[in-house]
Amino acid sequence: MSEFTLPPTPEKRRLAAVVFTDVVGYSAHMQLDETGTIARVEADFNRMRAMCFQQGGEVLNSMGDGLLLCFPSAAQAVSFALNVQDEFWTRKAGLPAGESLEHRIGIHLGDVVFLDNGTVAGDGVNIAARLEGIAPYGGICVSQSVYEAVKRKVPMQATYIGPEKVKNIAEPVAVWHIRSLGMQEAAATAQRSSAGTVQGAAAVGLAEVGAPTPLNPKATVLGVTAKGKVFVWLSGRKGLIAAIAGVVAVLGATAVYWNYYQTAKVGVRVPVTSAADATAGPLSIVVLPFTNLTGDESQYYVADGLTASLTADLSRIRDAFIVNAATAFTYKGKPVTVQQVSKDLGVRFVLQGSVQGNGSRIRINAQLADALSNAQLWSESFDGDKSDLFALQDQVTTRIGNTIDREMVIAAARESEQRRSDPNVTDLILRARAVSLKPRSQEVLRQMEDLYRRALALDPNNANAMVGLAQSLVLQAVRFGSGSDVRHSKKEYDEAHELALKAKELDPANPGVYLPIALYAQAHGDNDGYRRASETRLSLEPKNPVAYNNLAIVFLDSAEPARAVELLNQAINLDPKHAHPELFANMGLAYLMLGEYDTAIEWHLKYVQLIPDAPVARFYLAITYAAKGDDAKARAEVAELRRIAPEFRISEFGKRNASGPPAYKEFWDKKLLPAARRAGVPE
Repeated sequence: MSEFTLPPTPEKRRLAAVVFTDVVGYSAHMQLDETGTIARVEADFNRMRAMCFQQGGEVLNSMGDGLLLCFPSAAQAVSFALNVQDEFWTRKAGLPAGESLEHRIGIHLGDVVFLDNGTVAGDGVNIAARLEGIAPYGGICVSQSVYEAVKRKVPMQATYIGPEKVKNIAEPVAVWHIRSLGMQEAAATAQRSSAGTVQGAAAVGLAEVGAPTPLNPKATVLGVTAKGKVFVWLSGRKGLIAAIAGVVAVLGATAVYWNYYQTAKVGVRVPVTSAADATAGPLSIVVLPFTNLTGDESQYYVADGLTASLTADLSRIRDAFIVNAATAFTYKGKPVTVQQVSKDLGVRFVLQGSVQGNGSRIRINAQLADALSNAQLWSESFDGDKSDLFALQDQVTTRIGNTIDREMVIAAARESEQRRSDPNVTDLILRARAVSLKPRSQEVLRQMEDLYRRALALDPNNANAMVGLAQSLVLQAVRFGSGSDVRHSKKEYDEAHELALKAKELDPANPGVYLPIALYAQAHGDNDGYRRASETRLSLEPKNPVAYNNLAIVFLDSAEPARAVELLNQAINLDPKHAHPELFANMGLAYLMLGEYDTAIEWHLKYVQLIPDAPVARFYLAITYAAKGDDAKARAEVAELRRIAPEFRISEFGKRNASGPPAYKEFWDKKLLPAARRAGVPE
């Protein structure tokens, strides 16, 4: 008898918004009241099916304690989810404890395979399922693709949770928690007894949504995830500590994660801390409420919004403790000193400022103080027009965030160097980060390498030290090797790549991982790998100028200089006072490609002034002079190049063109190579 096999099931692939729902504490409810639970689940499912159809969606599957739904657009899916949670929240407030179910919802917009047998498959489905598991009880979690699609279309509040590693998905998923505009007020005013909360929590194993925390009625539980992460509305630092104590008492050893929900569109991610944890850490800061000096009380929201946005922007500084905005606002309108705030909150740095207005113009002032030395480290003013307030606010928060990161690192590293005792891992990493802020000469990169190696000797599994060492090694290979010849720098490239891959396993959301991976790929002719790594880094660090620079190189390699100039200008505008020298070098190359030689020379000279011993800088400057027809200056640059790097050869530098993008190879053959020969660069 011949073996019978089913023919493959045809598939149809399309973009869709996939929604997963799940009943919270289903098993516990079934144990307490099986018949009643089954009836309540079916009633809720019938209501959700009806609401799904109203929004133009379809029900694909019912899985006992959850539904799988599909919508043509993210806006329809989000509107459905918000309506469901609003209706169920309102219903719950009028029912006795235990007689109303809660549901988690996850939504992802992505590529979905619709099979003819009625099932669906693909990463779009898998990610939606994982987001449902991350969502707080009674809440909604969506992916970045959903958030971007609906942020200006559907009225809602959204809080960025961050990149989350989810099962069976290779890359971390950027997660947002969303809720309707009325949900926060309902949560903050929910009235239930602490005793009822503990009993209800014991019944399903977790604290109830909408209830006060057990030991502090002023701290309201907004959600609890399946992994035991608790979302609360806080009312000051004492409320936070009491809430932690109460919920931990209920949850036992379950991990707890806190998130402050503000009334703005985007919230703040804050780490779990206690007063002892945060005591004057080397990179700890609070943003005090900015003062409204406009003379118009109705404009207070400008200062408050700026405070919350700055806190959110600073929260992207890795390994820094940022006091959440809720705690900071307890100081609003109170006369306090920097030292008092530092003592109360256990922080090293205090940022404060004001907002002034004059007609349609607005000025934002900001100052950073070091509480330990009582010194003002930095001060700056920003001017703009009220008609474009949000653009101005984004510009201000980005520049302050980038600048303050530098100032905090420099101050903390300076103190570390003054200690007489042997430095620990944190001290060594801080020192290395401070060194990295200097123009990156070969000596600077070697100092970084030494400090990171010492840190790894003390803590071999420290991902930050691995990333730092990998970056210092790969930059030495790129900038101070023999052009792009991998053979002369094989040891540095290989070690950097190995360290980066190991750090990625430990911390895939660490954006610094992707620079060594990108440069290794570029040096080995893997242009697609370089682009993927650069795009990943920019997605993780959307306000880092260096991330824009890396992606700009992708377009330089593709001989698309105009697009590269756009990205490089974005990078410079993010931190104009501390623009990275590499931005100048790549801007020079872009204008060389465009045939604008005078502008290219200006940018190359800026780079050479900062890093005079970089062979590649002299090489490109010589080429640009030669292309312009200034042979004397071209040969002078070649003489300097031969002094710096006697082994430099055109043939070695041009080797990567054999496997490089065709467009760049054509640029090399028709413009760069003839100009290099005219300048007299050794072949």
